[in-house]
Amino acid sequence: DIAAQRDYWVRQLCAPDPLLGSRLADPARDTWASLRLTDVVTDAVTTRGILRRLDGAGIEMRDFLLTALTLTLASWRIERRQPAH
Repeated sequence: DIAAQRDYWVRQLCAPDPLLGSRLADPARDTWASLRLTDVVTDAVTTRGILRRLDGAGIEMRDFLLTALTLTLASWRIERRQPAH
């Protein structure tokens, strides 16, 4: 029942957001110039397989990418012994 979840979600909204690093963002340090990127490249066969599975399951690309980002952040936080939720 959705209504039964209300208190849980209110608590989530009231809690402070966990850090995305070991410190708060510093506008003087955390600039576009300090940005690091990681490229992930998959071959055509793998990409085609992923796209077919998404289409077959009725999953849109943006939902897939948002889920991937969420799982990546949770994993990253666990590796740094931070709360993953």
